[in-house]
Amino acid sequence: MLKNLAGNIVADIFRAADMTVQYLIISRCSLGSLRLLRGFSLTLQDISAEWDLRGTLKHWSGRELKILRCPTFDDELLAAMADGDLANRDFMCPALTALHLYNCNFSSIALKNMLEARIMASKDEVGWTDILEASDFDFENAAPIDTLAVFGGGPLSQEDEKWFKANVYNFYWCVDPYQRSLEYETNPNGYSTYGS
Repeated sequence: MLKNLAGNIVADIFRAADMTVQYLIISRCSLGSLRLLRGFSLTLQDISAEWDLRGTLKHWSGRELKILRCPTFDDELLAAMADGDLANRDFMCPALTALHLYNCNFSSIALKNMLEARIMASKDEVGWTDILEASDFDFENAAPIDTLAVFGGGPLSQEDEKWFKANVYNFYWCVDPYQRSLEYETNPNGYSTYGS
């Protein structure tokens, strides 16, 4: 865990070490020019609004992303995550299959648009046929997100809830950011509920 580091310290650490960290937590740090992170899981926690997450996430190729109380994880960032360029070959976080969001400022519509774009791009992949295989498949352009947990999201319409449940294999949405259901706690990889 990297915590309370200012300036370019975090970027300098990764530039100098040229390392892969499988499970990395960055909390209350300046991101500076941090660009090329490698590893399976990345948690960004309490990153100030002065830091645009796009630079850090643009080429990150991990599978699991957790964002906690980061004000720049918003509709604009989700739109950038949905943009794979004209040929659907340049997605941000291309290998991402699990997304956990806690108290971030985004709309369900922007999140849905990002998920749809990744689903459409993944359908072009040769050899892939089912969302249940997403975590095990090596996508060239963009993996579909098969696990989504949102804490502190706004209320969902019935239509949106139905869409998320139909298109995200493991889905959990809770309006209260501090309430976790027993179902999520005991089986976080097999949930499909909408909490309030």
